[in-house]
Amino acid sequence: MAARMKRENDAGSMYKEGAGSLSARAKARLERDESIPWVLTYTAHDGKRRKKRFRGSRKDAEAMLEQLTESRRSEGTRRRLEVRATPIDQLLDCYLYSVAAESKVGKTPKAKAWFAEFAEGDAPPADALMALGGRPQKVGNYLKHSLSWLKWRTPEDIELSRASAYAVKIQSGAFVKSLGGISKVTIRQRIQALKSFSGWIAVQGATADPLEALKLPKVEETDTVRNRRVLGDADFYRLVEHAGEHPDVVIETPFRRTKGAKPEVKHRRVTLEHRDALWLLLGEAGLRRGEAGTLTPERLRLDGEDPVAMLTETKTGEARQVPLSPELAAALRPLALRTPRGHSLFPEIAPESLGGPKSPMNIALVLRADLDALRIPVETDEGLYDCHAMRKEAVTRFALRGVPQAVAAKIVGHKPGSRMTSEVYTKVNAEQMHAEVRKAWA
Repeated sequence: MAARMKRENDAGSMYKEGAGSLSARAKARLERDESIPWVLTYTAHDGKRRKKRFRGSRKDAEAMLEQLTESRRSEGTRRRLEVRATPIDQLLDCYLYSVAAESKVGKTPKAKAWFAEFAEGDAPPADALMALGGRPQKVGNYLKHSLSWLKWRTPEDIELSRASAYAVKIQSGAFVKSLGGISKVTIRQRIQALKSFSGWIAVQGATADPLEALKLPKVEETDTVRNRRVLGDADFYRLVEHAGEHPDVVIETPFRRTKGAKPEVKHRRVTLEHRDALWLLLGEAGLRRGEAGTLTPERLRLDGEDPVAMLTETKTGEARQVPLSPELAAALRPLALRTPRGHSLFPEIAPESLGGPKSPMNIALVLRADLDALRIPVETDEGLYDCHAMRKEAVTRFALRGVPQAVAAKIVGHKPGSRMTSEVYTKVNAEQMHAEVRKAWA
């Protein structure tokens, strides 16, 4: 928008120059080119409208306005050059900082105090921001995966054709299978995160967004719900027993040797010790897999009658205590004793800040291999069984054992009245009702 100029309130009237009727006194002052107050409005280098109050003649006001617009152009050019030369990793730190500051987890007193340390300096590193949980963690995970595939180093590398190729790739069946199955909603969120990041960079550099034309996949109403099933006690504890007896597992990764070639499968042997304890954490205690990766020895209280795990880095950003069964506490005790303080009990899936690798192990493929070894289908008409389905397993177990719904929701980190918790409890209660009726009719 072009810069414009208007008269400030004078003699009880506010008006734009050349518009409306002027009083005789105001006309006389303008004709004599006397010093009067002005409000100059212009577009700054960051794209925002700004105002500047100025007192002087019309000629002086026009000169000031020209100076402001010229300053905007030169500042915009300087910022474009700076942003273009800034590494993508540094821009990601700054972007996640702005995401965290605007999100729910960034408004907690602890986060605000932490942000204050960086107010005058650089943004906190991306890994530290993602450790807050909530939206920064989700957006950060999406962007880290996207940028590792796209291999963009600076904003000058960002191009629509490569981003479009990435969007096609993550909608392919091979990619979806490699992550143990992901919904269309999640795929759309990944692409949207990339578009938002590119748009933010464009605003910082006062340039056009190169990914503005990147199309998002359509999502039908039925795509927003993923059907997951539970195994039941017999198959679940078979899975746990198998994981404890076989620390090594062979996982399958689909790949193509060349573009357009026939898909092939690569077999790779990996080791994930104490996997039985991990499956128990997910299927008995109801932890998310990311939360399990943040467990350190000092966050466990395994002695006494009521062992608990204290989670501080959660999806919602709210800390919670999770009760542990005696069997689970016994499985975690040797792990806690051998793990150094400040390091994750499961380093293969832990963030780098807790001793994890740059590329965490894909435990969705590990779980799939365990299920295949036991000849338990990954997906049936009832739904998919993956790491997140284990949380449904835990909620179902709570319901069958008479744990109140509000207590179960608090344990697994759901909001009161959560759809998942209520649906599981409604289904279980219906099953119990029919079972009692069958007993009465027998």
